Amino acid sequence: EDSIARGLATISTMEFDADSYSDDELAYLILQVFLELQLDQHLNITATKLSLLIEAVRKHMFDNPYHNWTHVADVFQASYALGLASGLMGRLSPLEQFALLISALCHDLEHPGVNNLTLVKSKPELCELYGESSTLEKHHSLRAFSLMLHREVELLSGMKTTTYYHFRDMVTKIILATDMGRHAEYCAKVKQLASAAPTEESTHQQEMEIII
Repeated sequence: EDSIARGLATISTMEFDADSYSDDELAYLILQVFLELQLDQHLNITATKLSLLIEAVRKHMFDNPYHNWTHVADVFQASYALGLASGLMGRLSPLEQFALLISALCHDLEHPGVNNLTLVKSKPELCELYGESSTLEKHHSLRAFSLMLHREVELLSGMKTTTYYHFRDMVTKIILATDMGRHAEYCAKVKQLASAAPTEESTHQQEMEIII
């Protein structure tokens, strides 16, 4: 209980330390972020379905030294905290908030523990499926939607078709933005946005990609 109280008190700040919590505690704290933003109410998605997705992602994270469940929770929380600190969360619609957080939760789904360059050399079957550009990120995105749409989760069953495709487009672009091969591209975008007052939806997309 002390750990959970500490987590709830710091999860919206950069003081949060994912390494200091158990896997179960991290899963619980991730769920609380969705509920704190009332995304379950705004998007008509039950807490039970959110919990099912969180547990599914947890089970599909491999036991890597770095790209593991703790890393997922760390990136999820940091994206949330940075979104709050920057004021971005306040400018995003509930669907956009949901897209950012789901992207953070799923951004390294089934990560094999090697980078794209190594993957291209050692796992040609994945390159055949996704190509040699952002191979891992394409896999993470595809598997994210496979889990969300799975009959035991059905996270998005209540979404209208147009809303679903808009959500899918946002999430896919955000996850693809985590490709470290695009780091210089996003550094340039940060400089570009620093001189503007973002309000347009297209700029929201850029900001979400930068945050993650």
